[in-house]
Amino acid sequence: MAEPYDVAVIGGGVVGCGVLRACALAGRRCVLIEREAALASSHASGGNTGIACTAADCEPGTVEHACLKRAAELNRDAYDAHNVPHAATGAVYVAYGAAEHAALDKLQAAHGAAADALGSGAAVEARCRLPGLAARGATRGVHVRHEVTVEPWCVPIAWALHARANGAELRLGQEVVGAALDDVWTLELRQRRGARAGAASALRARVLVNCGGLWADDVDSTLRGRRPPKFEVAPRRGDFVVLGASDLFIACPVGGVPLGERGRGAYAWRTVHGDVIVGPTAEPYAGRTVPADDRSATAEAALLRTARRALGVVSFAGICGRYVGLRPGTKDQSDYVIRRDGAFVTVAGIRSTGLTASLAIGERALALVEEVLPLCASVDPRGFALPSLSELRASYEGDERAGSVRIGDERVSVTHPQTRFGLCRAQSADAPRVPRRVDGAEAALAVVRELLNHGKSVKRVVGGRTSDMFRVSDEDVSVLVRVYGGGEDLGIDRDLEGATFEAAGLHLGRPRCLGHFANGRVEEFLEGHRNTTYEDVSDPAVYPQVAKAVATLHAFIPPPELCGPSGHDLDAPGLWPTLRGWLAAAATDATVAAVARDAEDAKLWSECACFRDFAAFGAVVDAAEARLSQADLDASLVFAHNDLTLDNVMVGADGTVRLIDLERAPASLRHPISHS
Repeated sequence: MAEPYDVAVIGGGVVGCGVLRACALAGRRCVLIEREAALASSHASGGNTGIACTAADCEPGTVEHACLKRAAELNRDAYDAHNVPHAATGAVYVAYGAAEHAALDKLQAAHGAAADALGSGAAVEARCRLPGLAARGATRGVHVRHEVTVEPWCVPIAWALHARANGAELRLGQEVVGAALDDVWTLELRQRRGARAGAASALRARVLVNCGGLWADDVDSTLRGRRPPKFEVAPRRGDFVVLGASDLFIACPVGGVPLGERGRGAYAWRTVHGDVIVGPTAEPYAGRTVPADDRSATAEAALLRTARRALGVVSFAGICGRYVGLRPGTKDQSDYVIRRDGAFVTVAGIRSTGLTASLAIGERALALVEEVLPLCASVDPRGFALPSLSELRASYEGDERAGSVRIGDERVSVTHPQTRFGLCRAQSADAPRVPRRVDGAEAALAVVRELLNHGKSVKRVVGGRTSDMFRVSDEDVSVLVRVYGGGEDLGIDRDLEGATFEAAGLHLGRPRCLGHFANGRVEEFLEGHRNTTYEDVSDPAVYPQVAKAVATLHAFIPPPELCGPSGHDLDAPGLWPTLRGWLAAAATDATVAAVARDAEDAKLWSECACFRDFAAFGAVVDAAEARLSQADLDASLVFAHNDLTLDNVMVGADGTVRLIDLERAPASLRHPISHS
């Protein structure tokens, strides 16, 4: 008979995948058994929000509180390592009226120094950047800095595939129907899905971990010889609606305050895909699954009221999608159940925080497993990273109801509705694919050859001042090849610029970054677009679209790897040091050489002495900083373009406005909102 596994994890939701990863990285021989044909298929892991929360809502001293605190230390590094799309947005919790102030004060006290008090409706409105929020009843708020918006399906998939890369086995579509314990466990399995449905098999394992989620009590009963389970799962239903609000600017998730056992109510937030979602509700539910056509008119009406209050009555065109989640809490149990009975570990009652706490839960479960198993040799785990979000979108096949993406050499079913909504956004199937990162001269030449082989036409594009740009085209598609041609002496960090342009493109939608090479990058060419004109600025059909595009850019928060001492400063205005750096550079020979590249610029430089009066410019910068730093302005910090000339605002044939050329933005992030 085959050698038994060290650990068999039952349940392929986000918690089971987190436990599997922890055991595999510890060098244990592991297998995961999931009753459905795909990972994260239940209404628990396949119907959550995608907001990684903090521990402040949980009672100190509970297992849940400890897991969420530990998760805050683990998650961001793991998201980065596995390329899980996320944004450190924070979240704002809003009180509507004095009756909710006590609950808000308790929430702020629980967060301590990690939260900022917003003492008035106007302060809440300014932080959320949602016009009219105070007029709609907001009186006070709390800004929680460490909450993270994350792609919810990518989390369990990353954990499971990282485990598999380190030797774990995934058995999908199989259900545990019997168990016996001698020296080791023997599990009887039945194939529930696929061509071999009904087929029986067996496996042996030294330790079992029940991560059955919504079915955890059934698994417990099965493993105990059909005796009554030691706990009962009591699902709570949460409805979500996806709003037709693609142009709505939301700086961060906006939620209510905790009010009793129903929790804090619904969030309104923008996903990492750019969709606007409101939810969840919180209602007891008797079943473990929800039929696809089960829609609650009462829940939808409540969510639309939340949307109108938080976002404004004219902020959306209606419901363009909906989904339902179930939270697998346990009856008469307010805390996580993570315990061991011999060679049987139970992980249950994880409720709605499993997405956030999954890695920390995995650590706790592993510690219990290690109490049973003999010590094993330490291992050097292999890494794993998901494809980029743009690559997942490009490989998506399906619609909002079902679909799959390519990860490595296989197609993986996408089980979360939020993810399917996002991946359905239109992508050009004809755009040539180039490597995401090209660092050497040989690889750069390969990119050029690929583009030249694909295209029949190469034309130089007029307009670049610190780059040379070329349009590479064939009958169906064009790309823009940007070759960097100076600017480093003027304070332009090309590596940071390229990485920021790629990240901002995912936020803005277009233009997308298609790849990088040693001294430039390849971008989506905006077919059918033109530069704006002075007439456009006063055209009521155009200027509101410009304002929306700028507001969307202001909401962009660079990913963590682009922030810090050598990147973007998320906490201080970069405008003033950047302007002073440009003034210092302007007095050098490099500026004279740069100006000489353009005949019109050179003529102005030589004829107009005011352009060379650097002391006067410095005085203006000093005066502007002094005025705009005064507290009475409440000047919010945003990601600003900083070079928003007519040439950098493009208008499409349908009136859509796109912003291009962000090389000035990376070095001067989060300026007073008036700057752009």
